Amino acid sequence: FLGHPAFKPSIDLQSVEEFFGTGYLLENRSWFEGIELVPPSIVLTYDINKSEISLREYWSWNEAHPLEGDIDERELIEELGRLFKRAVRRRAARDERIGIGLSGGLDSRAIVAALPEECEDEITFTFGQAGCYDAKIAKRVSEIRNAKHHLVELDGNNWLQPRVNGVWRSDGALNILHMHGISLYYRMNKPWFDININGFLGDATIGGSYIGADPGKSELYTLRNRGRRFINQALVMSETRLVCRRPFIDKDFLTLVYTIPADLRKDSYIYNKMLLHTFPEYYTRIPWQKTGCPLGSSRTRVRFKHFQNRLSGRLRRELRKAGINLRDLKAYTDYPEWIRQKPSRAVFEKVLLRKGALYPEYIDRDKVREYMRKHMDGKADYKHELCLALTFELWLRQVFEGKWREAPDD
Repeated sequence: FLGHPAFKPSIDLQSVEEFFGTGYLLENRSWFEGIELVPPSIVLTYDINKSEISLREYWSWNEAHPLEGDIDERELIEELGRLFKRAVRRRAARDERIGIGLSGGLDSRAIVAALPEECEDEITFTFGQAGCYDAKIAKRVSEIRNAKHHLVELDGNNWLQPRVNGVWRSDGALNILHMHGISLYYRMNKPWFDININGFLGDATIGGSYIGADPGKSELYTLRNRGRRFINQALVMSETRLVCRRPFIDKDFLTLVYTIPADLRKDSYIYNKMLLHTFPEYYTRIPWQKTGCPLGSSRTRVRFKHFQNRLSGRLRRELRKAGINLRDLKAYTDYPEWIRQKPSRAVFEKVLLRKGALYPEYIDRDKVREYMRKHMDGKADYKHELCLALTFELWLRQVFEGKWREAPDD
């Protein structure tokens, strides 16, 4: 649009309100007045001869009719496992170079487990601090598959610079705080893979984490907004470099998922059972980053691990007061501290405190300066607010001044 001489960009004020209120844009809204995304589950067709646009819905929430009567859980688990493996198989061909972003969670691990045997030389990668739990768990998962695992290390020196360009690639719709994976592109001397098979929305769909997650909003609303406009935005950005495939939203698999009563999906009840039954080697011994324990562990074991984590967290906080800063390896990043350090601190100050900044036309400059002062002094954690403001200011400068579209070398 910006390349078209007849297009005059005008920032939609409701988009500004949504971005700073929820952290992302809602529904089909873009940054520009009069410009919207194609709605979800829609095929848009343009008739050249008639100069007409038509929209056709190819899937509807109403297609998923709730299961009735007694439900055989074992039969349901078997069918879910079969359809999920088929969903992954549909997205993985023998002659393709496949890469899977592995965390310490459940969704990406399921994709590694479901890859067809004929797929060879697949790559797994994890981004985060060296030694973090995510990386350790991902390495163990990769070893079962004999996949080549890479750690894309994030630290206070390298996390921010690639994300300047990421603002441009994501049309300013993704907070730089959540562009964890963009460092991957800048660390590869040559591409490791061409196809990324991603665990997008596994926890939200079959895992049921969006059931009642947003009070007053339906699960469909949360999927179409937090799922589509926030979580998916990182993949949209990635698709400027890679092909991304999303087996958890396979049409057949998803249609079955939404026939399952909410009480069976909630808190990953049926999902966990499916994973343990279908891929036991990947889940019965290797821990889940969230709990520190493998799936199927007793409540007592999970609670004890949680108690240990709370004690270690309290110890780190006390040591920090004494000037001893121990890294939290359970977390794969330390954004609050990285923002306070060079070189990131200089970027935030240079962009947000400059006299000619563009964002004060839309949001309160004094509020941003207050966030900056308290955060840099270590009195509060405003990483989310500061990164939203930086994302917005970079986007405005990219759009209206043609600057910061590529990260500066310094």
